Amino acid sequence: MDEHVTGSGQVVASECVQEAPPEAEPESAAESEAAIEPAPPARIPWWPAAGYGSVWAALTAATVWSLTRIADAPSVQQEAYPLILAGGLVLTLLGPVLGTVVWAVVWSDAPRTERGGLLTTSFVRASAVTLGGVATWWASLVLIDAWRLGRL
Repeated sequence: MDEHVTGSGQVVASECVQEAPPEAEPESAAESEAAIEPAPPARIPWWPAAGYGSVWAALTAATVWSLTRIADAPSVQQEAYPLILAGGLVLTLLGPVLGTVVWAVVWSDAPRTERGGLLTTSFVRASAVTLGGVATWWASLVLIDAWRLGRL
């Protein structure tokens, strides 16, 4: 506190007020926007769907290779045919399971505000890859039979 005397001889106490230092301003507008921007929204990764699609491609390649090795036997009578059908059935059932697992992992790590739409995105992606895989695999079976029957 500072004391000073007035003209009438009275001593008056006044508080010394210090000014606060000016707040540091951001160096640039980009830095201030970066500090305010929220984290990116939770997203379903592409790599599980790409891996699943690769397994479908491998099944299609194995189907073509194994069913065209023996030219004189019909596809249905070959030893590998039941295994190929079982592989297609397992991969078809794996699509929804993959979509559910990927959704559960991403959902558990996402903040509550970012969880909307994850289930739909995961299932649409898994079903699109399943549809593409089944269509490609089924087309290979049909084309192999058409080739064996001499229609190609």
